[in-house]
Amino acid sequence: MEQQLQHTEKDLKLFRTLLKASKALYDNAAKDITSHGLTIENFIVLELLYNKGPHYIQEISETLKIPSGSITYVVNKLEKKELAKREINEENKRYCQVLLTKKGEDLFNDIFPKHVDM
Repeated sequence: MEQQLQHTEKDLKLFRTLLKASKALYDNAAKDITSHGLTIENFIVLELLYNKGPHYIQEISETLKIPSGSITYVVNKLEKKELAKREINEENKRYCQVLLTKKGEDLFNDIFPKHVDM
């Protein structure tokens, strides 16, 4: 019983340490991302488009585990900043792909290496 209690205490200490470490990493990443005028959501959508190419809204939603309505909002914001654009599927006008603009690609080329170094 005593050994199990010690094991549980070690597990809890490790868990608290991991939580603190992940929070510190998240806070540093968030600070870096916002210093470029982006939200976390902006950044992760841009990163997906940058590394994986154009995606449909539904694909972005499923990949990032974010509701499609929220992704639509993020894409609207990225379009206003001219970092991404929608491209309508000519065969089915209900579908549109989201892709980086030249401005979005240039921004990501500038900030992503710095973000990785951070």
